[in-house]
Amino acid sequence: MAFSTVNTMESTHDESVALRGVTFGYERTSPILRNTDLQIERGSWTVIMGGIGTGKSTILRLMACLLKPWAGTVHVNARDIGFMFQEDGLLPWLSSEGNAAMPRRIRGQNQKECLADALQALEQANASNCIGRFPHELSAGMKKRVELARLILSGADLWLLDEPCESLDLPSRLDLLDLLVERRRIQESTIVMVSHSLDDALRNGTRIVLLSMGQGIKYDRLLPGDVPRSPDDPALQVIRRDIIDVLRDTHATASPR
Repeated sequence: MAFSTVNTMESTHDESVALRGVTFGYERTSPILRNTDLQIERGSWTVIMGGIGTGKSTILRLMACLLKPWAGTVHVNARDIGFMFQEDGLLPWLSSEGNAAMPRRIRGQNQKECLADALQALEQANASNCIGRFPHELSAGMKKRVELARLILSGADLWLLDEPCESLDLPSRLDLLDLLVERRRIQESTIVMVSHSLDDALRNGTRIVLLSMGQGIKYDRLLPGDVPRSPDDPALQVIRRDIIDVLRDTHATASPR
């Protein structure tokens, strides 16, 4: 998680994050991202998709200032950053309310106020049934709701979500996505989410960005209408076919011959 404040006015007022000319890799001879430009509009829900090794999680870590680009710049204009990792991000020795309260404890808030705020956030995240329980006692969906409560208490206006629904069954997945829709509206947050689910992206995203291995952005599309959308929307079917074609083409190009 990243709770540190990052303020730079080098991105425009309407942008929460701006990557300009970013190149990065984990091996100097093989950059994952090359000269990549990506601007995230404030209040948007951008879904980043692509195959394995295309740099989806890397982009989130660059935005969170957990990685430094080889070249180019990453400018963040946010009050705070909240990060939800793909893997379980709860501390096993803390109860649900203890995990939810971590951002406030880090800032030095007294224990009584932390507990009261944590209980309220857990209720807002539909996680009241997690109170008093430890991570090993929670299902995957319950753990994600506790992580959402922690995001709520972080005060962040930029949420970076790395495959938050990957380990969830369909009811838990839809429940979490609906909670994110509600909290984004209430807190006026900007969301950047990595996902392998085209259904999730079309249902909840305001924009879909597809990455190609070693090339950066292959496809970038704004989505029409309010979220969550109906899967039966005819306009989405056209976009779905376009995205599937791009994904197939990208996979064929990246596959060894």
